[in-house]
Amino acid sequence: MANTVRPASLFHPTIWDDDTFTSLLTLDCEVEEKYAKEIETLKEEVRRMLFMAPQGSKATDNIVLIDTLERLGLAYHFVHEIEKQMEHIFESFLNVEDEGYDLFSTSLMFRLLRQHGYNISCCIFDKFKNKENKFIETIADDVDGLLSLFEAACMRCSEEVILEDAMDFTTRCLKSLIPQLESPLREKAVRAIEQYSLHRGVPIVEARLYISIYEKEDHANMLLLSLAKLDFSLLQNAYRNELRDLLGWWRNLDTRSKLPYIRDRIVECYFWAVALHFEPRYAFARNAVTKALAVIAMINDTYDSYATLEEIEIFTKIVQRYAATVICVHLYILVILIEHVELSSFTTRVYVVASCFIDRWNINDINQLPDYMKVVYRVTLSVYEEYEHAVSKQGRSYAVSYAIEAMKQLTMAYHTEAKWFTRRNLPSFDEYVSNGVKSSSYYVVLSASLLGIESATEEAFKWLMSDPQIGMATNIMGRLMNDLASYARESRGGQVPTPVECYMNQYGTSREKSRLKLHAMCEDGWKDVNKEWVHRTSIIPQTIVERVLNLARITDLTYKNEVDGFTSPEIALKPYIFDLFFDTITM
Repeated sequence: MANTVRPASLFHPTIWDDDTFTSLLTLDCEVEEKYAKEIETLKEEVRRMLFMAPQGSKATDNIVLIDTLERLGLAYHFVHEIEKQMEHIFESFLNVEDEGYDLFSTSLMFRLLRQHGYNISCCIFDKFKNKENKFIETIADDVDGLLSLFEAACMRCSEEVILEDAMDFTTRCLKSLIPQLESPLREKAVRAIEQYSLHRGVPIVEARLYISIYEKEDHANMLLLSLAKLDFSLLQNAYRNELRDLLGWWRNLDTRSKLPYIRDRIVECYFWAVALHFEPRYAFARNAVTKALAVIAMINDTYDSYATLEEIEIFTKIVQRYAATVICVHLYILVILIEHVELSSFTTRVYVVASCFIDRWNINDINQLPDYMKVVYRVTLSVYEEYEHAVSKQGRSYAVSYAIEAMKQLTMAYHTEAKWFTRRNLPSFDEYVSNGVKSSSYYVVLSASLLGIESATEEAFKWLMSDPQIGMATNIMGRLMNDLASYARESRGGQVPTPVECYMNQYGTSREKSRLKLHAMCEDGWKDVNKEWVHRTSIIPQTIVERVLNLARITDLTYKNEVDGFTSPEIALKPYIFDLFFDTITM
């Protein structure tokens, strides 16, 4: 291995200067306390607004209030109050055809009901079609109505033809109207048509953008605007402190000198973690996901771009044994808790076996690795030991075994890809997707997320690992969007077989048709996500399922339009990261 030719750094260095983050100002304790008190006062006012909202069958004002709270990132403060209102709205909305709701109101209620898990039928839009089954032309210049219908159509599931028609109709009409629109309506239309729908947008990113748009609106509620600004300021303050700590952790690992070939993207990893759970109570979840993503990138770059196949095989075997080791330790702890008093002979035997296994792994296995891989291994081990320590305090030690199983599957999938490349094998597209489901890192990221959610029971981990439809759809979308975004780089470098090549090989289609088919598969994936979100029958709480939805959202944001925003954040992610962590909002 001494003569192995290693590539120099393959990726651009981080675009973020460490000194920029260390110099970021945070709120002093007095200001933070002042903001917190003002927020509590304003929240009581909002609760009164929700309570006093119209209770009749026509609740347009009420639904607009709820939509505004959600778009400003404030809904998490009023979960109980909003759910009660949505229950009432669903009950009264079943006869919406007879209530005279216009396009804007009908579309808004439809979208919000589906976003809250109510299976409202898309047939309510039939009244906006003519005898030729086309949308009536009188709504073609109703910009607010068209925007609302566009957003509703983004909640479509498979075979909902009227919503497919609505998407085509609104896109065509809005594109023709945009040149005539003034701010802030123009910004809303451009954002929807050219970038992101509300449903697919990352909630905290959308909230920050909407605050800037909302304050320009003539009908803006100053109470809601003030609350949104204060709340975002406190969130941003927390993010800055957390990010500063994570940057310190990353610097202490000294990966820039020890592993110069990997992507240095700790800021982007944290951005993803915030996208999955922006609310204040999820600080540990953000920490856990950030470190999981850093480890994923470290191992991915090692397998894809630096290690030999022999080294990869050794590392992969160690990860498999690592999983068994932790399970043995858990068995020993469980026996101790049950025995309480003296160790029985059975307990002693378990202890001896576990100790020997750990020693052999720590000393002998790691010494089989080259020095650079020892760094990767130690970082991985330290992160999962940190997880173990944290969840053990919560009485959830079982959770780490699921996180380790996810890492085990990931390295095996990476190993398969490395064999394909080294041996110049081009798998079928079906084989590629089957392995890609495991190499997408979905399991590793979301198992780390659940570690940070104390309400996540063992049932939640079992559900996650059972490949629910929303998970599989997110998984496949993530793999395909990631690979489409990195297709040009990887096909030029010959690093790994690309999905486009695999599809062309299996189906005999052209390169362009293959690309279009993969994009269509991603679009179908969103329909599957919507279907389970609306129709879900699982007992798993919405707070858990929402992490999967948020992972689909941040994946879409990062890899949209075939841009690899993680590898090259200056292209896609930098403006959003700047808004969340750098740009102090004007009060």
